[in-house]
Amino acid sequence: MKFLPFVFKHLRATWVRTLSTVVSMGLCVFLFCTLQSVLVHFDRFIDNRSPRRLVTRNAMSIMGTIPLTHGARIQALPGVKRVAATMLFGGVLPTRKEGKAESSSRPSGRRGSADGGAAG
Repeated sequence: MKFLPFVFKHLRATWVRTLSTVVSMGLCVFLFCTLQSVLVHFDRFIDNRSPRRLVTRNAMSIMGTIPLTHGARIQALPGVKRVAATMLFGGVLPTRKEGKAESSSRPSGRRGSADGGAAG
């Protein structure tokens, strides 16, 4: 207890570092609680489904997918009727426009003779 005044004096002298440490620890606790609540939400969503359904997910990430090659291996197990693949956060790829592939195969730069040199 005799060193407590020295500790408080040091904390007041380095208030920026003290404040940033407290804020970063608070942010860590907030993120941990938020991510845990997301996982609990997913588990409750799964629990409300049919008990005959088996849901698997990647151990590394929520958004990570399991390789599609595992589908055939799961389908071969006894008692499995069908296998379906879903993505939690799926996106849509833009469609290819006609003629875009042709223009991208041309080398950028000069248009000229077949050997790539300048015409003239």
